[in-house]
Amino acid sequence: MRNTIIRDDVNKQLLMTRTFAKLSMDIRSEEYQLLQTARRDYPNYEVVARTIRRNSDKKTYHGLTYAYMEKYIELCGNDEQLEELNGMRLIGECHTRGFSYATIKKWFLKTFPEVEKFGTYDVEELENTETTTEEKTTEEKTTDTVNTETAA
Repeated sequence: MRNTIIRDDVNKQLLMTRTFAKLSMDIRSEEYQLLQTARRDYPNYEVVARTIRRNSDKKTYHGLTYAYMEKYIELCGNDEQLEELNGMRLIGECHTRGFSYATIKKWFLKTFPEVEKFGTYDVEELENTETTTEEKTTEEKTTDTVNTETAA
């Protein structure tokens, strides 16, 4: 059995994985028996389901597939870069110690740093765009008022 309960003496907790917690809900299971034994042995300890900490600062690039990389290199790169990408993909598919997707992604983002900024806006750029849009709307209203007065 891989899913077990862990005793944390520092925090006085009995830590269990989500799978162990789910399996221990069945009173006929071995996990339930282990949990009850641990609770009898450590009555002052709190039973806690362990959670995995997520990295909120992790950058993700949804849609950055091999097909996207190939098309982007065809449009903005050169033949040597396309050959390099295809060579890395071939090595990655043929050898266990080849290039992984993460390695190829790092190379692609290093070669084409502008792709990293696609879909993101700087706060200043966004504010400038909003200000320009507001100015245009004000100018259009003024022009419409003048045209209406002239027509009457």
